[in-house]
Amino acid sequence: MEAGLKVEMVRKMMLVRHFENKWGECYMREETGGLPPSIGTGQEAISVGACLALKRGDYVFTTHRGQAPQIAMGLDINRIMADLFCKRTGYNKGKSYHVTDMESGVVGMGA
Repeated sequence: MEAGLKVEMVRKMMLVRHFENKWGECYMREETGGLPPSIGTGQEAISVGACLALKRGDYVFTTHRGQAPQIAMGLDINRIMADLFCKRTGYNKGKSYHVTDMESGVVGMGA
């Protein structure tokens, strides 16, 4: 595996960890309501590695820890977070945190 790919994988894993930590912090400060965040700390490599093997036209179906594959598939973290905060600028217009973007191959599902 080439060095550039390894760096990109580590970058995505760190982005997932940072994103989920921030979401958890916001929840603890009561800045967002609803269910507690389903955070996959320590599981970042699974999503990044699995999504790396997918090709254009393949799909990933996410469950209650969907943020890692969403990020690994290249979705915009600002739009993902917007959905988590029920903002219209999210992929689902803030109506659901089961983020779906068919063009990117991400299908959000419940647990």
